[in-house]
Amino acid sequence: MYWRSNKNRQRLLIPIGIITVIVSTLLFFKQQIVDQFVLFRHESSNLYITYKENKKLKEVIKRAELQNSKLLQMEFENEYLTKAYETKLKLPETYLASRIIGEIFSIPNNIKSITFIKIDLGELDGIKINDAVISVDQYLIGMVTETSDHTSTVQLLNSEEFLTKEGIAVTVGSKNKSFGILEYDLTINQPIITKIPEINEVQAKDVIETIGGEGSKYPAHMRLGTVTDVGPGGFGLSYQASVELPKFPKLDDEFVFIVK
Repeated sequence: MYWRSNKNRQRLLIPIGIITVIVSTLLFFKQQIVDQFVLFRHESSNLYITYKENKKLKEVIKRAELQNSKLLQMEFENEYLTKAYETKLKLPETYLASRIIGEIFSIPNNIKSITFIKIDLGELDGIKINDAVISVDQYLIGMVTETSDHTSTVQLLNSEEFLTKEGIAVTVGSKNKSFGILEYDLTINQPIITKIPEINEVQAKDVIETIGGEGSKYPAHMRLGTVTDVGPGGFGLSYQASVELPKFPKLDDEFVFIVK
């Protein structure tokens, strides 16, 4: 009987041991899972905090960049306005300052370029057709071709369309000034001065000015651009010069002056 009782105990102990091992194992893995979950929550919390901090930092950087951009723009505008004001002081009081309010494009030779600009002064402000227009840098840049009550259209001299239709009588040279005609050469797609009598009278970087005078619609002594190169003319009887006209309007150009 004792032997049987002992055997029964052993039979009971084995399942109990197995159950104990299983329970211990489950408890161990449960603790591991709990620890991993706690660690995951902690890491997730840190990542979320880092994400929010990065987001705030990006917003701060974006605001700083925007503010810096606005400051630079204001500084740039103030510099330009100061320059425009200083130019106005140098010009005769009859010259009228006008703001550029629009641009009109054309596409000669498949190259998009600005051919006309619109300004905020018109006939009732004293503007007339064929009034000359100069830039803040004091270069002759166009002529008024159309007016309404309070706006006008200005055709730009540096456009192919203008110089192809008509030439401008100019003087060129720093010392002994020579005469020539500023026009557009379609074969090289560049403005040139033709009919220069003597090559030694003209050289690179010489300033080009209008002759003007009686019978001309262009005021005298208006700067147009500079010479870049000089060589023989088409028939070898005279010389011609390649010309660089100032780019207009540039990104910062906002005002022009009407020559009255």
